[in-house]
Amino acid sequence: MDDVRKTVEAALFISGRWMSAEDLAKVVGSGSVGAVKETLAAMKSEYDSRDGGIRMSQSEDRYRLEINPEVRDKVYYLAPEPELSPALIKTLALIAYRQPIYQSKVVDVIGNRAYEYIKELRKKEFIHIKKKGRTRLLMTTGHFRKYFALEEGAKFQPDLEPEAKLLEDAQKRLDEVINQEELQGLEDVTEEELDADVRKARAAEKSGALEAAKKKVLEGLKEDNKGTSGESSQEGG
Repeated sequence: MDDVRKTVEAALFISGRWMSAEDLAKVVGSGSVGAVKETLAAMKSEYDSRDGGIRMSQSEDRYRLEINPEVRDKVYYLAPEPELSPALIKTLALIAYRQPIYQSKVVDVIGNRAYEYIKELRKKEFIHIKKKGRTRLLMTTGHFRKYFALEEGAKFQPDLEPEAKLLEDAQKRLDEVINQEELQGLEDVTEEELDADVRKARAAEKSGALEAAKKKVLEGLKEDNKGTSGESSQEGG
């Protein structure tokens, strides 16, 4: 195995993200994009024929090494600290598809957990949050584009085969196009405000669970009363 192949494979493995031949040529240091492209083509053919636990994916002119979806759920927990969980990826994809987008729209699709995901994505510097009054808009950052090796204007296309239907439905539901003029005069959202959102979401979930439990108990009591009434009628007869 030559040094170019070793370096390209190592770069794809350690980065865990999409990389183009141009990106990899800079890492290799050879300056020969053509040689890197030939190496990538040979590697892709080899990984496809191997059908192992690691596969090499291609999206146009970008490549990435990743876990085979067939075994992903069995081994995902072994990662010491996954950079982005499937839930974070789904949330990030929704934001990237329709940015700038209202935070409330993302919550409508993902649920109250979205507040925690949004906070985590902001902490990782993948999204930026602006506010004006009670309105909050979410947008991706330059770090997001650099991390996923996206060219200006290119769409974010995460490999989420099982969740493809969710993303399609989400795009239909997120059909409100926000006028760019609304971005003027917006202020940054503070970390304290995000913490408050997370606390409110958790409280809402607990409240919903409590109400559901109460309803279940009441339904059980009603059934018991019906049974008791029926038995009393039979005894009286």
